[in-house]
Amino acid sequence: MLKGLFGLNLSHNNLTETIPTEIGEIEVLESLDLSFNQLSGPIIPRSISKLSKLGLLILSHKIFCREFSREGHLSTFNETLSFGDNPYL
Repeated sequence: MLKGLFGLNLSHNNLTETIPTEIGEIEVLESLDLSFNQLSGPIIPRSISKLSKLGLLILSHKIFCREFSREGHLSTFNETLSFGDNPYL
């Protein structure tokens, strides 16, 4: 895996399942953009919530295709979150 990657933009990639848990192995990841996808799994997998350097998480523009609660792993994320144009969050 890309352990030295600081930013990852997966927007507009037609992701339809869950956020890949392997992203949680990128220990130095500072920003993650998942906008413009149609995910159906947990908002934030446990592996993603453990990324201590993650300071920007973009979940905007109808990323999820069903309703979710903002509780759980998302509530532990204390940095910048973007939910714009996402009716299910």
